[in-house]
Amino acid sequence: MKNKIFVIIMFIIVIASITFINLFNNRTVSIVTLDINPSIKINLNKNLKINSIEALNDDAKEIIDGKWKNKELDEVLFELSNRIIENEYIKDNHIVILLNATGYIKSED
Repeated sequence: MKNKIFVIIMFIIVIASITFINLFNNRTVSIVTLDINPSIKINLNKNLKINSIEALNDDAKEIIDGKWKNKELDEVLFELSNRIIENEYIKDNHIVILLNATGYIKSED
């Protein structure tokens, strides 16, 4: 009987630990806002991988989709740039990009 109780308690501890680790790893610790029109907000987890991406205006909804989670920031910025060019948001070789970062990543980085 004591062995069964011990096993149940250990199982609960393991499940609680896994849940805590997943919640901690997936929390947003940095935010990168890319404002070109389309305007996009990128939330990063503590490993500096994509936690989520939000469209900040209607144009951005055409650019983003749900395939970004846990990807590297550089990879996502490259893909977003390609989509922005393909959708002709950049014209006449003129581009103004406002990039703001908070949290672990700073705008200077």
